[in-house]
Amino acid sequence: MFNHALLMSAAQATETVFEDLDGVLFNGTDNVLLKTSDLTGNVNGKKGIISYWIKLQSQDDDLLYPFQNLNGTVATIRTTDNSMRMNLYGASSYAWDVTTSSDTFTSSSDWVHFMASWDLANTIGHVYVNGTSDQATVTVSPQDETIDYTKSKWGIGASSTPGNYCNADFCQFYVNLAEYIDLSDQSNRALFYNNGPVNLGSDGSTPTGNAPIIFQNIAAGADISGFITNKGSGGGFTLTGTLSRSSTRPEAS
Repeated sequence: MFNHALLMSAAQATETVFEDLDGVLFNGTDNVLLKTSDLTGNVNGKKGIISYWIKLQSQDDDLLYPFQNLNGTVATIRTTDNSMRMNLYGASSYAWDVTTSSDTFTSSSDWVHFMASWDLANTIGHVYVNGTSDQATVTVSPQDETIDYTKSKWGIGASSTPGNYCNADFCQFYVNLAEYIDLSDQSNRALFYNNGPVNLGSDGSTPTGNAPIIFQNIAAGADISGFITNKGSGGGFTLTGTLSRSSTRPEAS
């Protein structure tokens, strides 16, 4: 469980932007990190946190899937109006379905930070884009349902089918399906985004004290094959195609 004692100190919260990171480029044709079995240690639940940096290279107005599991019980979707849709699917209908402002995620947007957290038992959900709350369209408000997270396929950079491939750079791809953090608290947001990247730790455990189930990340200058390795607790993904190093990295915003 999240321990508020682990919140960063005031000095940490005001530190300079973290620079020891690189992004990787997915080509939009066949690149996908795919796992064709469930994540190790995964359980169904009502809580979660997602955080990642994305930089679209093309495909404005196309439907894209940065992240999805089988049947889309948890997914982020870049919509045809260039917004980001966050959705959770319950037993028979959506348990949360929210979309950010349009034209936020385009090929001219540079790096954009997306983060969301939810606690369905308390019907709470947060979505932030570059540190600012953005729930432009709430189709379904958070419902008190248990999400069937335990699926046999997972996709990063495309749907789990796979399909709807992203021609985009990704950095610090973090998924936690066991914990909740209140992102309406600025000090909590600063654990993931502080006017730019922050250090999430080698295994992504810095924000909550526990490694998330998915954490794809590489240090600056490190071999880009390291992004393929899940540094979280959920086990390895398999890459289709070849990734390349991003030409830029997220910076202060």
